[in-house]
Amino acid sequence: MTPRPPQLSEAKPAAAEPAIPLAKWSAAAPAPAQQPETRAATAPPTSSNPSGASVQEQVAVATALAERITALSALPAPNAKADAAPRSEGIATSAPSRLVAVLMVKPGVRSISDLRGRIVAIDERYAAAHNKVTAGMAAAGASDVQLMQGQGTAINRLTNGEVPAAIVAVVVPEAADAFPEIAGYKTFRVPLPTM
Repeated sequence: MTPRPPQLSEAKPAAAEPAIPLAKWSAAAPAPAQQPETRAATAPPTSSNPSGASVQEQVAVATALAERITALSALPAPNAKADAAPRSEGIATSAPSRLVAVLMVKPGVRSISDLRGRIVAIDERYAAAHNKVTAGMAAAGASDVQLMQGQGTAINRLTNGEVPAAIVAVVVPEAADAFPEIAGYKTFRVPLPTM
């Protein structure tokens, strides 16, 4: 008997590689291990956003992203040539980076000038920019604004009703423009002077 060549129907299919599940990013706590059947039911979201994240969580994520954009903007360009002349040899240095204060206000505050003479919450990490923020607010129409640090974070003091407004970030203009609007609050971007 002559051996016959293998037929396509006799060939065995290659073993399929196991599928790798895609991770979902969430502003909330990390997802539990791959056991969706045993997860306890979660409480309904407290805010009107689709992700269910609280205002504080949304602001924390947006601020972290805005600060990362700001930090990256200070890095040298990736395609800078190594043999380029140093800046001190007649090449103009860039102007000091412009910063913008991201100001969130409670409902009812229609403009920055509505904050004239009022207290605005600010976190300790932005204390170095205190004078610039005060000057920027005055230039925007809110003279005599009082920037105050408190026991809680600025966003907590805003959401608790202690203050009508809070500085939630001091970042470069591109990062401020990318800062999302948070449901129930209005966001202003206040350019800070270069002093």
